[in-house]
Amino acid sequence: MPGSKARTKERRPPGPLQVAVLLTENQIVSELRAALVRRELPERYSYWFPISVRAWLDLCSDGAYRNYLRSRGLVDAHAPELAQAALREAGGGLEVISLGAGQADKDMSVVRALRAAGAVPSYRPVDASQMLLELACAAAADAGVVCEAVKADLSVPAHVAAIDGMRDGRPALWLLLGNTLGAFDPGRLCAELRRVVRRRDSLLLDAEIFDG
Repeated sequence: MPGSKARTKERRPPGPLQVAVLLTENQIVSELRAALVRRELPERYSYWFPISVRAWLDLCSDGAYRNYLRSRGLVDAHAPELAQAALREAGGGLEVISLGAGQADKDMSVVRALRAAGAVPSYRPVDASQMLLELACAAAADAGVVCEAVKADLSVPAHVAAIDGMRDGRPALWLLLGNTLGAFDPGRLCAELRRVVRRRDSLLLDAEIFDG
């Protein structure tokens, strides 16, 4: 439950993880070193180290991060109607593709709502963090859905195109939750999404607009 003092449960998937790697650890190291030389720290490196991921999970679970609580609450409250809308648009079954999936807490609200509506979705979490992908896959296993993760950098157009190329032929529900859009160049990422979100797909976008 959002705001709970309980820490995120350590989940263990029942079998081997399926992760398609578009972003290697060697690339991350090389790009991080280059970024530090430029005196920059891109968003994706905030969740690279396991200790950083643990700090993120603690922040989400102790009720202090209000943006997370607001976003999680909205997704939880509206998941059933979001699922119904996506299924109407798809005309039946679909796959869920989550860009910047993190630990998948919000994604699972939507996935469970889809299952409650009678759908059997597959789940494809995308993130640059291996540890977060492991948590997302474990959450999917808990929810009883087929999962294949993708380790990728959403700022690379070729990675977004490759993710689109992995689709199984069904319509997709694309999730961009957790203010992920704000961690990248919003205009550029939206342009990439326009290329891959097809007819009968749906896009669920979570973002804060600080503009009076």
